[in-house]
Amino acid sequence: MVSDELRKSYVSLKRKPFLTPLWLAGIAAAVVVSFASWLWSTAHSTTVVVMNVPALAAGDGTAALLLAHVFGDSAGPGGLTAIYVAPLAASRLDVAPLAAALGLTPIEASTDDPSGLASRVLREQRGGHVLVLVPSPVVPAIVAALCGEPAIPPVPAGTGRTLYAVTVPRIGHTSLLHLAY
Repeated sequence: MVSDELRKSYVSLKRKPFLTPLWLAGIAAAVVVSFASWLWSTAHSTTVVVMNVPALAAGDGTAALLLAHVFGDSAGPGGLTAIYVAPLAASRLDVAPLAAALGLTPIEASTDDPSGLASRVLREQRGGHVLVLVPSPVVPAIVAALCGEPAIPPVPAGTGRTLYAVTVPRIGHTSLLHLAY
């Protein structure tokens, strides 16, 4: 016969939750994978290129050629995903050949509220690459709203050879690149 002590230890062993550590490890692994997936999905950046319209709107077609030359080969991965344009006839004409080449429809955007336009672009084009064509006086306000840098200098009138590339990550710091060409 089995002694009482052996029987008690057998009964207590039988009641111990043997699989609990495995269940806890599985739950912890699922939480870690979910968090990593969320972190990866939020790490995408939105790149916004802001150019001023008066420099482009020469009326002789050079602006359309410039835009097509700079952005025309950007179809596919890493290319433009949207074009926002001020509701000016010259800017719409200048961007039309580029938009047709990329298969995009230009989105008309009011420049009355630059920070609202910046928020709209970031909300509608999350993780994309966007070209924004606006009048010279509005460029610093849009760039300031995108990057949070209040000291953006005004675009000199008449020269118009200014381009800002703003990269806005969902997590981390915004970067700003100013090009004069």
